[in-house]
Amino acid sequence: QLPLSAHVIVDLPDFYKDGTHMVLDKNIDAHSVQQIDIDLRNWMIRNHRNPGDFIEAIYYTLDANADSSNGFTYISSKDYVSVNVTVDSMYFRSLSGQLDTINVDIDKTTVEDLDFFQDFDGDLRLEELTMTLTFENQIDFPVDANLRIAGYHENDQKVVTDSVIINLNDRIEQSSVSSTTRIVLNKNTTTPSIVDLLEILPTRLEVSGNAVVEGDGSIAVGQGIRAFFKVESPLAFEIKSDITQEVSVDTLTEEDIDPDTKKVLTEELQSAYLLINVKNQLPLGVGLDFYLAADHSALYDDAIPDSSRKYVLHGNIQAGEVGQDGYVSGATESVIKMKLSQTQLQIFNITPLYMRMVTTIPPTQGVIRVRQTDEIQVSPVVNIKYRIKTDE
Repeated sequence: QLPLSAHVIVDLPDFYKDGTHMVLDKNIDAHSVQQIDIDLRNWMIRNHRNPGDFIEAIYYTLDANADSSNGFTYISSKDYVSVNVTVDSMYFRSLSGQLDTINVDIDKTTVEDLDFFQDFDGDLRLEELTMTLTFENQIDFPVDANLRIAGYHENDQKVVTDSVIINLNDRIEQSSVSSTTRIVLNKNTTTPSIVDLLEILPTRLEVSGNAVVEGDGSIAVGQGIRAFFKVESPLAFEIKSDITQEVSVDTLTEEDIDPDTKKVLTEELQSAYLLINVKNQLPLGVGLDFYLAADHSALYDDAIPDSSRKYVLHGNIQAGEVGQDGYVSGATESVIKMKLSQTQLQIFNITPLYMRMVTTIPPTQGVIRVRQTDEIQVSPVVNIKYRIKTDE
């Protein structure tokens, strides 16, 4: 506001480049207000008083000199020269040094419609199950993660019937120490454990929490943390109560039934059997229920009001041969059979037919071990013997 032009020098010692700090040298016209924008690109900032300490303030010094006039100049008590330095948002391409405590929320991630155990009904405890959380950290600051892992079991109406919540506190190493941090959860890691969580057969998982970043390190634009988790296929587990599993529900159409089978239904029958060939490569015995019916709704009970429209066959499958290491060393092959009468064979005159198989695994006496390739193979067939008429 002076009637004279002024020469202003602003010294900003916290900003430096090429070994020198920032100095602004500007001329301001008389009776004017001027805004000077400072381009901070490629400049570095530090605590010039105590290098390496936190930057708690940005310091500057100001020297303003009025220029000389060609004659008398009248200056009143209201005339002045004022310089204000203000800092808007600053975005750093990189940062190296100390960070005070910064809390960052971790957005909740929800995994719904889990189908791990959708066909199971029972009590299954996977004692050696593990969940591995992998963090790939490009940031050269240590990060303390506080995670909440929640599992919910919902019924068909989406009502939560059981839940388990795990609170986990662990450190993600800075990139100069290790670019990858793996946190392995097992039955001993937390209380409750990941084994407890999977025991409720969750239909929905939620992962949320927050992270604390502080200490010495560095960060640059484009760097971040990538996280993912993996549940290992269990190699050992204990079954604590009967587990039933829907193996298959299928339909037999006209094309699926051999025409020769229908032709002999009126012949003089010698014998007919429903055979279920089984190859068991699991270290446990299994109960098998087989249903064949002309009505789909009849597949879910043992009642047989009409033997020409429904079969029910129950059998037990022997466990595979188990070696000294606890794994199956050889498959056990067996046949479950049911003798069929002439009346029962008439079911094959009906199409479509509906077939359902259900297995029941009883409780084990302890932990059993399985390989990923272990399985039960089930193949139902009908074997018919009949007399051939001599005049044909």
